[in-house]
Amino acid sequence: MARGGINKALVLKAYEAITARGDNPSLDAIRIELGNTGSKTTIQRYVKEIEAETTRRNSGEDLLSDTIKTLAAQLAAQLKADADLAIETAKAQFLEQKNTLDTQLETVSAEAARLNTALEVATADNEQKTAEIARLSSELTALQQAQAITKQAVNEQEKRLQEKDKTLASLEQKHQHNREAMAHYRQSVQEQRDQDLRRYDQQLQEQKIEVRNLQHNLSNKQQELTEAARANAELAVTVTALNKELNRVQASAESYAGEVNSLQKIAAETNKHLADDAKRLADLGKDKQALQKALEVAEKNQTALEAQLKQGELALAEARGSLHAKEALIQSIIKLKKSVEPTAET
Repeated sequence: MARGGINKALVLKAYEAITARGDNPSLDAIRIELGNTGSKTTIQRYVKEIEAETTRRNSGEDLLSDTIKTLAAQLAAQLKADADLAIETAKAQFLEQKNTLDTQLETVSAEAARLNTALEVATADNEQKTAEIARLSSELTALQQAQAITKQAVNEQEKRLQEKDKTLASLEQKHQHNREAMAHYRQSVQEQRDQDLRRYDQQLQEQKIEVRNLQHNLSNKQQELTEAARANAELAVTVTALNKELNRVQASAESYAGEVNSLQKIAAETNKHLADDAKRLADLGKDKQALQKALEVAEKNQTALEAQLKQGELALAEARGSLHAKEALIQSIIKLKKSVEPTAET
C-alpha cells in the first residue's frame, strides 16, 4: 500500500534534495531518501524522465535571454514552491492515509485473527460433528440391522401365531365336533338307556307278574298236595282207593314238580337277564366316565392353547412396541443428521 503512494513529484523532490547536497542521485540514494519505499523500476522510470527534462531545460536555457531566464527561474522557483507545497500536502495526506490504512490493517488483522480463531473453533466443531455424524451413521446402520432382525423376528412370530391360530381353529373345530359328537352320543346313550330301562322295567314287571303267577300256582298246587295228603290219611283204610288215589297224587305231584322246576329255571333265567342288564348298565356308566375324561382333557388342551395364544399376542405386542420405539429413534437420528449436515457443508 505504501508503494502505491510513490509518484513523479516525490521522486523529483528526492532527486533535487540529493543533487542539492552534491551527492549522486542514484536509485538506492533516491529510494533511501523516499524512506525505502517504492520499486526501483518505478523510481528508475521517473529518474529517466526527470533527467530528460533537465537536459532539455538546460539546452533551452542557452537560447533564452537573461530576462526570459529570470522569468523562467522565477517561474521554476514558484513551481518548485508550489510543488513543495503540493508534495507536503500530498505527504500529509499520504501519512494520514497511511495511518488510517495502518489502523484499518490492525482492525482487519484483529478481525482476521478472530475469524481464524472462529474458523479453528468451527473446524473443531465441524470435526466433532463429523465424528458425531459418523457415530450416528454407525448407530443408524446398527439400528437398521436391528430393525431388520426385529422385523424378521416379528414376521416369524406372526407366522408362528398364524400357524397357532390355524392349529387353534382346527382344535376348536375338532373340539366343537367332539362336543357335538359327545352331545349326540350322550343323547343317543341316554335314549338307548331310557329305552333299555323301559324295556328292562317292562320285562322285569312281566317276569315279576309271571313269577307271582307261578308262585300262586305253586301255592295252589301245594295246597292241593296238602289236601290230597289229608285225603290220603283219611282214606288210608281203603287200600285200593288209597293206592289209586296215591298213584294219582304221585302222578300229579310229579307233574307239579316238573312245573316247579320249569318255574325255577324261568326264575334263574330271569335273574341272569337282570344280571346281564345290570352289567350292561355298568359298562354304559364306564363308557360315560371315559367320554367325560376325554372331554375334560380336550377342554384342558383348549385352555392351554388359549394361554399360549395370549402369550404369543403379548410377545407380538411387545415386539411391535420395540419396533415402533426403534423406528422413532431412527427418525430422530435422521433428523439430527440432516440438521448437522448443512452446518458441516457451511
